[in-house]
Amino acid sequence: MALHADFRIGGLQPGETKDVRGKIYIVPNDMARLLVRYTRDFPEHVKRK
Repeated sequence: MALHADFRIGGLQPGETKDVRGKIYIVPNDMARLLVRYTRDFPEHVKRK
């Protein structure tokens, strides 16, 4: 998959590569359960108080 227009990746120099990790969730409409899964899958994105 190529994400040429994804602003979060930024530009690449010729020959440069970047690794991007992501998931697509297909789940019932249950925000609480989705947040639990997302927190487990991407703990580095969770803001701690």
